[in-house]
Amino acid sequence: APGYYADVYQFLLKILQFLERIINNTGEGQKEVVVRSHEIVGCVIDMLGEHAVELVRNLIKTPDNAKPTHNGPLTTYMNLCEDIANILHLVTKTPESYVIIIGRSVDINGEECEGMCISCMEPKVGFSTVAEQARCVILTSGTLSPMNTFEAELGVEFPIKIEAPHVVPTSQVYVELSDAIGEVTYKATSGVGASRFAQNLGKYLLEYAKVIPGGMLVFFPKYSLIDVTLREWHTSRLFAQISDQKHIVCESRGASGFADTLAQFNRGNATGKGSLMLAVFRGKVSEGIDFKDDSARAVFCVGIPFPNVFDVKVKTKRDFNDLPKSRQKGMLTGSAWYSAQAYRAYNQALGRCIRHPKDYAALFLVDARFREGGQYMMNNISKWIRKSVTACGSVNESVRNVDEFFKRTKKMLLEKEIKTESTDAPADETQNPESPVEYRAHRNENIFNAIGCEDNRKLCDA
Repeated sequence: APGYYADVYQFLLKILQFLERIINNTGEGQKEVVVRSHEIVGCVIDMLGEHAVELVRNLIKTPDNAKPTHNGPLTTYMNLCEDIANILHLVTKTPESYVIIIGRSVDINGEECEGMCISCMEPKVGFSTVAEQARCVILTSGTLSPMNTFEAELGVEFPIKIEAPHVVPTSQVYVELSDAIGEVTYKATSGVGASRFAQNLGKYLLEYAKVIPGGMLVFFPKYSLIDVTLREWHTSRLFAQISDQKHIVCESRGASGFADTLAQFNRGNATGKGSLMLAVFRGKVSEGIDFKDDSARAVFCVGIPFPNVFDVKVKTKRDFNDLPKSRQKGMLTGSAWYSAQAYRAYNQALGRCIRHPKDYAALFLVDARFREGGQYMMNNISKWIRKSVTACGSVNESVRNVDEFFKRTKKMLLEKEIKTESTDAPADETQNPESPVEYRAHRNENIFNAIGCEDNRKLCDA
């Protein structure tokens, strides 16, 4: 055990000294150093010495006789050491699939700081073990679209692909392409255009807040755009006007405070007035949170969340995908990969509401590029959404349609519920029993057809 502790100390010390040396030698104006695939083994040897591979192998798993008897600083350092050793072991085993980024301002879990980021450029490195050992692999999710990216990135062919319809009938989904505030691009939302964008968006949302029951989710490409929007709303009467209709809540940066934000949103909905949440694509609200029923009756996706083109990790991945060896493997081009990341985040956000067969909501794709780009852009949106897309000539016409949609859908579901309750009630003995034909039809009915829509029938029968 003493020898193992000495190895842990030397391992962490060598990494720290290496990072300090690289960062201190970084030229002025240079934020980071990118170690490419062919340079990785040499980099690890430079970091840990000529016996780097052997040292890493020895530290992958803590020996039983070296494990501390209680939690403390020693346990923390040993766990950190084990994690780093496992990552470096993978890196030296398949260096062609990794890059290392070292710099003064590296994105580590959403925080910009000095450090080292080891990025896997080919997800197939982690997936290959599963694919080789399993007889059958099924990937299922509501947000796999665009689907062609998975085969290329995972390095496995999926001979069977199914884009199933949603469990909710199309009559319970309102989808609209809106060009009311133009193209939501970097140029249109920065500088002098930022104020105009925030004002137009506020007036646009205000009209819908008057007719949409329950909560509203509004997704932005980045937090800074939320900051600009709120500042402009506060300097005008828009914040007060929207607050009269909905309780305004903003998604907080970082993990801390999110529980309080969600509690505020739920309190606003509980009053009956409803809440309006300003959030970001790829944030905590857009992934993993279930906003069913009146929690969210509408989702507004403002802009298209393309990754930051200046982010070194994004640029490195695009460059990697454009390498001749990557193209030979059938990987997407850097540009195609870049677009796929945007639309996957977009579909994830759109799916936050409509969570069960009796749910209903309105979805808005707020960017003029969707109307101008035509079918090419819409093909990147989930199939169940594409089938219901509409467009209106003006905001006033759209608001009337939305108001009518909610009133009609609520009434229709209420009538269905009353009809179901009367059907399920105990039969009067004086009533005629089911005829043999009716009985067989009832018996043969697939239960899934009753809870889904007609479009599901063939899939359920199969």
